[in-house]
Amino acid sequence: RTREEQQLFAQIQRLAKLRRESAALRQGSTVLLHASESALVYGRKLGEERVIAAFNNSKNLATLDISAFDAGVREGAKLSARLGAGSVTASDGRLRIVLPPRSAEIYTLNPR
Repeated sequence: RTREEQQLFAQIQRLAKLRRESAALRQGSTVLLHASESALVYGRKLGEERVIAAFNNSKNLATLDISAFDAGVREGAKLSARLGAGSVTASDGRLRIVLPPRSAEIYTLNPR
């Protein structure tokens, strides 16, 4: 494989692993949280598990303000980024998601 092919293969493996680990991704209900010409955010939930997928198709940084209530996330809950580093925390009923240009992130909140 070329370097680019290997990078793509590794990313697909990461996504497949995440799907295997998440019942919400496999079987959960879906709620649209944000849709615009250049950004999309949706949530998946099953039981107490929450997953938020965010996509930025713009050439610019995207800052998205999402309703924590609509996402099924309680105040103060912290969701961990699964494709990159970082997290988002529900504050004042909102989730503030910042995405670099042409990027995506998946955040998870797993019940403990």
